[in-house]
Amino acid sequence: MFTKDQDQALKGKLDPGHTKKRDGFDYIEAWRAMETANEIFGFEGWDRETDTRMTAEYEREMGPENRKYMGWAVSYTARSTITVRAGDVVIRRQGTGAGHGYDRDRGKAHESAIKEAESDAMKRALSSFGNRFGLALYDKERAGVGFDWYAKATQELDACATKTAYKKWRKWFADEKFIDHLDGDQVKLIEGKAKDVKEKLGITEDAEERKKQPPAEKAKTKAKKSEPKKKAAASKKPAAEKPSPNAKASDEPGVEEVAPLIKELSLQRTKDDLIEWVAKNASEIQGNAELEEGVRDRAKALGFEIGEGGEIIDTSSEDEERAAEEAEKFKEAFLKTLKDERRNTIELVDRLVDKYRERLDAIAEDYPVMHREIFEDINEKRKELADDLVLDDDIPI
Repeated sequence: MFTKDQDQALKGKLDPGHTKKRDGFDYIEAWRAMETANEIFGFEGWDRETDTRMTAEYEREMGPENRKYMGWAVSYTARSTITVRAGDVVIRRQGTGAGHGYDRDRGKAHESAIKEAESDAMKRALSSFGNRFGLALYDKERAGVGFDWYAKATQELDACATKTAYKKWRKWFADEKFIDHLDGDQVKLIEGKAKDVKEKLGITEDAEERKKQPPAEKAKTKAKKSEPKKKAAASKKPAAEKPSPNAKASDEPGVEEVAPLIKELSLQRTKDDLIEWVAKNASEIQGNAELEEGVRDRAKALGFEIGEGGEIIDTSSEDEERAAEEAEKFKEAFLKTLKDERRNTIELVDRLVDKYRERLDAIAEDYPVMHREIFEDINEKRKELADDLVLDDDIPI
């Protein structure tokens, strides 16, 4: 049957940015359906067979009133069979569709009708595999349409072709708090994918683990490496004096006391969280080298530094900040326009989305959380306007 990774992908939601509008209905384009099939099943994991039949062909008048000419009207029906190989199991699904072609040239009319019928039948067959193939568009509530955290994370991970790209993916994955939106199985699958990508890029496990080690563990690793040198140096030195029984114990927290704080520190995922945590544990951090180093490392990973006097030094790029501010301003302006009382039909809402489609796609690429929030508002607006509409169950996809 399907692998766990394929199963998770098939359970995902349909990205609203992957849909188009025609005659008042949402649909996905044929190339998008094929791209999704290649992504989930693999380029060699699925096939399609299509049987077509011409149902009508006749001459008719075409063109505007003042320039009438004779052309051809052609109609075809098609049945598409999708075959998917899932391990040792072969799955077949079928779908039917129709297409119509109108052209002065008889051959072009046939070509247009056949293509439309074939695409329609293929999409209907693939829709039986779940939301991402357009099944979600048959649901008037659109419960299966929305931002798919798992799909986005795996797509970006699969696109990592360099060590730098993988490093950026890790930071992006942490900054956007993807882990808060994934279940245990999805996290395990992504960890497995990340391991494969690291092997492919030649990122050694030791180097990767050292980056994730808390300061206390880094100190232990460093101590182990320097142990032989210390022993050699000790053999050349006179024996150290035994400590006096009256010597005072150090006020610095022991390893057992530091370990829970190190674990807490690793869970701080935003700048505000880290600053609040440092203020709360200031007395334990001060004077403890491991905790101080850990705080500096965590701050650096989040794009800023904490100075010697506790001041915040932002190290993120000014260009990135400016881009984020511009995206936020666009979001505010877009949503204000969306909620305008004059935008009181679904058609007007969809015109607005189409007008700014390119900008919305760019936000989806760089700020997926913001993109999801925008489309939640769009879908809410469309739902309000559609309350009084009765839609045909047979929605084209």
